[in-house]
Amino acid sequence: MKFKSYLNEIDKAFEKQFNIWLMGAQKIIYDHAKKQGKGNKSIEDIYANMLTVKKGKKYWKIISTPDNGPNGSVFAFIDTTNGDVLKAATFKAPAKQARGNIYDKMNGLGSMGPYGPAYLKG
Repeated sequence: MKFKSYLNEIDKAFEKQFNIWLMGAQKIIYDHAKKQGKGNKSIEDIYANMLTVKKGKKYWKIISTPDNGPNGSVFAFIDTTNGDVLKAATFKAPAKQARGNIYDKMNGLGSMGPYGPAYLKG
């Protein structure tokens, strides 16, 4: 196998796992919105943010944006070199310690909440 095709296979595997993680994270947000709305669609809409991806060289920034406004916040960062799920330290940088990994048995969703990765305990 040529090196370029090997790298292409790695990219495809990463994107597949990332998409599983992204769909799972979006489901967590929608489930939280339904719980908060308790059948009231207008309240559900307030909590039902959409996740979008901004791809960088090392990190992909996941931004949570409300349907009714242009402003968003960083939901998480994904390290493209190893699949680590990172909490945001700032809008431009992730925190140092991973909160999960898109390749683990829970697809990196084990410590995920409706507002992003959980804080570390202890």
